[in-house]
Amino acid sequence: MELEKGTTTIKTYPNTSSNLVNIESTYVINELKVCSSTGVLVNTIPVNSLTGSFEVTDLPVGKYLIHILMDEGKTIQEVEIQR
Repeated sequence: MELEKGTTTIKTYPNTSSNLVNIESTYVINELKVCSSTGVLVNTIPVNSLTGSFEVTDLPVGKYLIHILMDEGKTIQEVEIQR
């Protein structure tokens, strides 16, 4: 289920990143799924907290979609990796 606009606050920072991406939510984040811009799953991160983070130093430069999964639904954020 997609979250309705305005029902939660998700912060993804920094965007653009070269080493670490942080995510904060008003709901508990169960899991993060990091996908390339072509839709290939590159990482799954269990979180179970209001905040999560993951290293991007081993990812190639480019844009990635972060699927943020919560009991209340899911949302997708885009981040860009640069060096």
